[in-house]
Parts: sequence; C-alpha cells; structure tokens
Amino acid sequence: GCAVEIVDDVPDEVEIVADAEQMFRVLVNLIRNGVEALRSAGPAPGWPAQVRISARQVFIPPEKARKGAGSGARMVIEVSDTGPGVPLAVRPKLFAAFFTSDRAGGTGLGLVIASDLIRAHGGSLTLAEAGLEASGAMATPPGARFLIDLPIYDIAHGDAAQGLSKIA
Repeated sequence: GCAVEIVDDVPDEVEIVADAEQMFRVLVNLIRNGVEALRSAGPAPGWPAQVRISARQVFIPPEKARKGAGSGARMVIEVSDTGPGVPLAVRPKLFAAFFTSDRAGGTGLGLVIASDLIRAHGGSLTLAEAGLEASGAMATPPGARFLIDLPIYDIAHGDAAQGLSKIA
C-alpha cells in the first residue's frame, strides 16, 4: 500500500476530561481504520493519503442537539481520512458487533467497543456525512469522517469527578 501521513490538527490548548487509556483505544482504532482503508484502496483522486485528527469546542443549544448527542458545551474530535469513504450499503451495519470489512484479522468489534467507550464518557461516536457546499462542490475532503462528541466538564464546579465516576 501507500505511505499514509497522520496529521495532528488539534490545537495545543484542547483538553478533555476522560480516561486516557480508553480514549487512546478509541483514537487508535479510528486512525488504524483510516490507514487501512487508504492502504487498500488508496486516496481519492487528487488527494494525498492522509488521516487527520482535529478538535473544536462547540456550544449546542438543547433544541439543536442531534439524536443521541448531548447539548451545552461540547468537544468534537474528528478523525477523517482521504480514502474512498464508507460505502452506503455498509453504513447501517458500521456499529454492529462482528461486522467487518474485508480486512484480514479484523474482529468486527473495533467500532462497537469505541462507540461504547465514548457513550460511557457521556458522548457519542458517529459517521459524518460528506459536506456539500451550496454549489454542490465538496466542502470537505472525500473519505470517512468520524465525530466524537464529548461533554466539557466544568472542573471548577466538580463536574469532572462526577463525569469520570460514571466511567470507572
């Protein structure tokens, strides 16, 4: 396969309250999936072979919260790649146990476990739809885009301990 560049686009000041080992497992799984997709299928035409990790803080009013996602101050971590993307036929089964792509050695549990770990942190893991601009042009690179949506705990008010106690 091709060489894949891992791009860290996370601002230095970004911090989350989470179990470091569990977050490491989630991120490694998502990055590995992107690298393997790029190595087997190659990047989309005209794009470099990249897996990108980014993060941004957002505020989501309760009336705008997506189904299964929280509201208020949230940290959204995005892991995306420039590969072929997730085929439409595969998307409904993506987070189902024992569903696997054609990769040899895959158990089909990676995304299930990742999703469970994020849910235990009060968050959600979703596959984002490719973004189109009004003109119909791609607003985002092609490929898979996974969004980890986590609550931002107010450490000054003791929310962090309450949040982590749910995980332990």
